[in-house]
Amino acid sequence: MADLASTLREVRPDVAVDIVGGQEVFRFRQVTPAHTFEAVVKDVGGRMIELTARDSFDERLAAFLLDTAADVGLPGPRARTIRVVAAEFPPPWEFGAVVVVPPVIAKRFEHESAVLRRVTYWVLPAFAGEFTDGADGSAFWHQLERKDGWRSVVVRWDRSRKTRPVFDA
Repeated sequence: MADLASTLREVRPDVAVDIVGGQEVFRFRQVTPAHTFEAVVKDVGGRMIELTARDSFDERLAAFLLDTAADVGLPGPRARTIRVVAAEFPPPWEFGAVVVVPPVIAKRFEHESAVLRRVTYWVLPAFAGEFTDGADGSAFWHQLERKDGWRSVVVRWDRSRKTRPVFDA
């Protein structure tokens, strides 16, 4: 943990140790004129779980995501498919799945640290049907980058299920 923590501190000097849902995590935020991105990163035996939210971070949801990711386990760091696990979210969230994106697909810290990029899993909430268990990286990124009004803005933890195409930010 110490090596990954020092690497994370090199990349994010503002990182602080915090407790979320009884779990020790590293927490940092990035404030831009338009948005605030908040993230927590948890070391899980030499692998990192990252949760990131834009303008919508909630500690209760973060704790739920960390607990669920620990319960289902992380795929191998070289896995080339995502894991989508059905989950019953506590109120008020209407999500229906937790998505675990392995490092090869997630590409977290891509331009900041090769070490962190190789070990960081991205865990995110999703609505049932937004992502498919076993989908490869191109299918995952297609869903995030769609231009037809159906893209999934996974960093918005306060989003609603889409019932029609919506061109949102």
